[in-house]
Amino acid sequence: MLLERDMQVDIHNPPLPITIDVTLFSEDVSYDKIAEVAKALETILVENDIPIVDYNIRILPLSDKPQNKDQAVSWVNSLSISDFPTALMNSENLSQVMDQFEMNRVNEVNEKDKK
Repeated sequence: MLLERDMQVDIHNPPLPITIDVTLFSEDVSYDKIAEVAKALETILVENDIPIVDYNIRILPLSDKPQNKDQAVSWVNSLSISDFPTALMNSENLSQVMDQFEMNRVNEVNEKDKK
């Protein structure tokens, strides 16, 4: 067993792969913005020696932000990237690589659903 109740976990040497999940509101809902956020996160994580395996980032339009904490958030107009590997973070044209990666990931999921 890799995890035990009340065990101390060394974030710099985690017993399991770490995926970062971020959801944010922005006026710019694009893969350019997702790439910008991912690179900013990567900088912080590298500076703090925190090993991340995958990135999940969702951007929602600022206009869809609930007015109070009791309101539900609609993801209808959002844009996201899921399970984006750290190994691709240094790609040229990162936003285009992310767009293509997400399109391929969704197509694979859809193909599995058809079976």
